[in-house]
Amino acid sequence: MSWAGWVTAVLSLWAQYQLGVYDTVGWLWLPPVVIGTAAGFVAVVVGLARAARGPRRRAALGWAAVGFTPLLSTLLVGYMFYEQGQKNLPNTQAHKVGRTAAVTLLKADARLQYPHRVETPRLVMYHDDRVIDPAGDLAAMDAHLARLEGVLGRPQRARIHWVRGPALGMRGMSIHSVALGTAAGPAGWADRHELAHSFLYQFSDPGSEPPMLLLEGWAMAVDGHPEPLAASALAARAQLGVWRGGGPCLRAVLDPDLYHVGTSFAYDLGGALVDFLLRRYGADTFVTFYNAVRPETVDSECERAFGCGLDRLEREFWADVEGRSADR
Repeated sequence: MSWAGWVTAVLSLWAQYQLGVYDTVGWLWLPPVVIGTAAGFVAVVVGLARAARGPRRRAALGWAAVGFTPLLSTLLVGYMFYEQGQKNLPNTQAHKVGRTAAVTLLKADARLQYPHRVETPRLVMYHDDRVIDPAGDLAAMDAHLARLEGVLGRPQRARIHWVRGPALGMRGMSIHSVALGTAAGPAGWADRHELAHSFLYQFSDPGSEPPMLLLEGWAMAVDGHPEPLAASALAARAQLGVWRGGGPCLRAVLDPDLYHVGTSFAYDLGGALVDFLLRRYGADTFVTFYNAVRPETVDSECERAFGCGLDRLEREFWADVEGRSADR
């Protein structure tokens, strides 16, 4: 029962990810986990008791080990927290399963932790009394999502669960349909940033592997933070040149060692880059490239989407950034 419960849960989570389920269906995996966990603990306790009492102590210890092994799947929790702490989004099956499970767990924690819940057709907001104007914040973020529909030229497909504060010890992040925003009002650019992630994920292919340069760049381009995108990009270019010793900036951030890592360069270069791509090539081309690109296919996907390689695209990008910076 322990093995069956855990294997069923993992397969359910993996299948939901592969099928592109945006808002994880919790009843398809939580009951098997509960049953499997309970059965595993019973197997361990009974096995150890029989090993202590005898006879056939070795067989009893083997029984306990067989029951305990599926419980090692809980190590996935530590793995997820570690990668989050590193600002890393690895393209591993374990992380995909963990992200899919986290959606259910974050929503459950939000329901338990936050006493108030308000909704619009686009949003479900969980909050406590630290939020001074929940109706105003909800209206502002609903309008933000409406604007993003215009930016991408496609309607939002499902509601986003917006948690006003931390959940499961995490804060200021988004996973699929759940966005963790600020704990107190008024809502601002940090909330718009996380909601933008959840919005774009609705149009991400299940097998996509976008770089952090585009993933964070999208949210930076549309969150309305106060720093000008062009100025931030130029400052990041100078810092990256010192760190990497020159060379093309975009290619450096798209190298395999940084492709999945949320460095400051992914934010500061990415915001201006995505803004440039949206203006120059349009939303459909951006989303197509976002879903198609892989660490090993950056140049070929650039050619396919934009009609030029990465180096030429970077030259066009910096010409645009420098021109916009000079205009300010």
